[in-house]
Formats: sequence, C-alpha cells, structure tokens
Amino acid sequence: MRVLVISGDDPRTVSGIAEKVGVEGADRYIDATTLKTESDVERALACDSVFGGVKPEQKKQFVLALQKAGHTVAMTGDGVNDTLALKAADCNVAMAAGSDAARNVA
Repeated sequence: MRVLVISGDDPRTVSGIAEKVGVEGADRYIDATTLKTESDVERALACDSVFGGVKPEQKKQFVLALQKAGHTVAMTGDGVNDTLALKAADCNVAMAAGSDAARNVA
C-alpha cells in the first residue's frame, strides 16, 4: 500500500504536514502546476508521494492515472473541489464536517 497526499494547498505546506504525519518522501514534493501533460502526471505519480497546488480536474486525472497503472484508489475529501476525484475513485470517504457535495458523492 502506498499513501499519496494530493492537495490543492500550497506545495510547501502540504509537504510540511505530510512530513509530520510520516508520509514517505514528503520532502520531495511536487507543485502540480508544473505538470502539463498526462505523461508528466504518470511519471510524477510513479516516483513521488506529495503533491500540492492540484486543481480539481487534476485530482480526477491523478485518480484515473493511478487506476490505469493497476492501483485501487481510495480518496478522502471534504470540499466541492474533491467531488470529481471522489466519484472516480474506487473507494471514497468524505469528511463529516465537509461540504454537502463531498458527503453526497461519498
């Protein structure tokens, strides 16, 4: 099992939190705004674990790329910006304090 952190928040902030909770490779974060092609995303997902600055459409793209690579994907989200990826994931969990949209999708 592999844990990835995929967040719309600032990549440095995401890295710091991921490091505190013990995510392997948290110090090698990726700013998703630099990923321009599907190949860029696939390469990054193969090597890295922490992604910040991820747009909602990219979150779904990440889920689909992981599934294409043969992974079963669980997604946790709390906002409307997570709904596309939550719908695409094999398993999804919405935070109780999150948006109605995220909870309804999960």
